[in-house]
Amino acid sequence: MSIFSKKNAEIEKKRIEYELAEFGYSKFIIKESNITTIQIAKNIGTPYYHEKIQTIEEITPSIKSKLRTNTYSGNFGLDAFPFHTDLAHWQTPPHYILLCCIQPAKDVKTLLIDFKELLSTEDESTLSRALFRPRKSINHQASLLRLSENRKIRWDSLFLQPVSTSGKDLLSRITEKINISAKKEIALSSDKECLVIDNWRLAHGRTAIPKNCLNRKLERVYLSSVQGVHDV
Repeated sequence: MSIFSKKNAEIEKKRIEYELAEFGYSKFIIKESNITTIQIAKNIGTPYYHEKIQTIEEITPSIKSKLRTNTYSGNFGLDAFPFHTDLAHWQTPPHYILLCCIQPAKDVKTLLIDFKELLSTEDESTLSRALFRPRKSINHQASLLRLSENRKIRWDSLFLQPVSTSGKDLLSRITEKINISAKKEIALSSDKECLVIDNWRLAHGRTAIPKNCLNRKLERVYLSSVQGVHDV
């Protein structure tokens, strides 16, 4: 089944394809209320399946004292989330993130920054020497990771730690660049409004949750590919 009307289906998919390639994200809305998030994910791309993560994950505001410290909510609660790419500590993180609004909260914004562009001012030798490792090992193994490798970028100042002098210097420079760079603010302010993000290109964050937005609810599905979008 198509998540868009027959008249607009091809146009909408082409628009999503174009915006992801051009900007690294695309926002769209589904008018049929009975369409599920997994149906949306399968219609625009290929869901990313992994035994360690839920295929569909509900995202709601949480008090940090009630959660584990291995999550962003556990560390920041209702405060703003710093910029990061999802699952940056994995060797190969999911390529795309699909966020679908279930309960709108117009005063909460998803923040986006083109991290690949931000890294473009660093020379290849610096990026090669700057090594990071996950804060906690995965399967009792701590892989050494680079922020840019094989057309993928990663960033997580909370869960990735520099292990070389070049890494520490790069961490400092990137943090400063993030602070002064322009950010895109996006609000998912209506039911079934969706945002798909290129997780290999953009870093994302979240504004703080005000008291009138505690009922905010999103559903997230990771995608390994989006129809018509090719790596460059």
